[in-house]
Amino acid sequence: VVVLISTARPAWHLLSTAWRDSREVEIIPQGQVDDASRLNQTVVADVADVPAEMIRAEQELIELLTRARQEGLRVSVAGARHSMGGHTIYPGGLSINMLPLNQLDLDPERAILRVGAGALWSEIIPFLDKRGWSVAVMQSNNSFSVGGSLSVNCHGWQHGRPPIASTVESFRLMKADGSIVTCSRNAIADLFSLVLGGYGLFGIILDAELRVVRNRRYLVASYVIPATAAMSTYYEKVGSKSDAAMVYARMNVDPDHFLEE
Repeated sequence: VVVLISTARPAWHLLSTAWRDSREVEIIPQGQVDDASRLNQTVVADVADVPAEMIRAEQELIELLTRARQEGLRVSVAGARHSMGGHTIYPGGLSINMLPLNQLDLDPERAILRVGAGALWSEIIPFLDKRGWSVAVMQSNNSFSVGGSLSVNCHGWQHGRPPIASTVESFRLMKADGSIVTCSRNAIADLFSLVLGGYGLFGIILDAELRVVRNRRYLVASYVIPATAAMSTYYEKVGSKSDAAMVYARMNVDPDHFLEE
């Protein structure tokens, strides 16, 4: 009886949620764009999908930037549009979709992945895994694009690791005048620093060289603890003597124990 009572509520919640859930997503009207939140639907002047082939994409991007200057249009650059709050959208502006630029090329000798800015982590992970490699830093979800991740300088679960900028060897950037430069810590270092975390304000990332790591198998250890013991448990489990490589924590948002665990 106790087991039935304790499981009835979460079971009912899951079943009722699944019953009401719908996979239907409204089609965005032509001439409008939105981000992953579906809370920022905005009218724009035009939406341009870049070609998948890099040389053609570069030429089209130059033409789009020329048009933007001539017509006085603001330009926003978008991938998976998970950088929400309007960062990938400008009202009445020119929206550029970079997702077709998803080329992948691994250099195992250098442990470097050359990747198009539009590639999603869901494409990158299986590509690397088949070859015995993995990404060094990325968000917890795999639905983001490389260009978006670099533009927000995302962090991940990787314990003790800086954000994704630490894994970037170099990237190619198209500036507002259509010229293309290669930025690294040794070449055009100021622009390298500004673009990583710059939310697309300094140009369009075309592709990047990312440092990758060899695959490793991890074991998961999870703990439910009182919130008051959070930091002491963290230092105990993930302290200087720990071999933990990935760490994540969530507060309990169950109404009956809200923020208590």
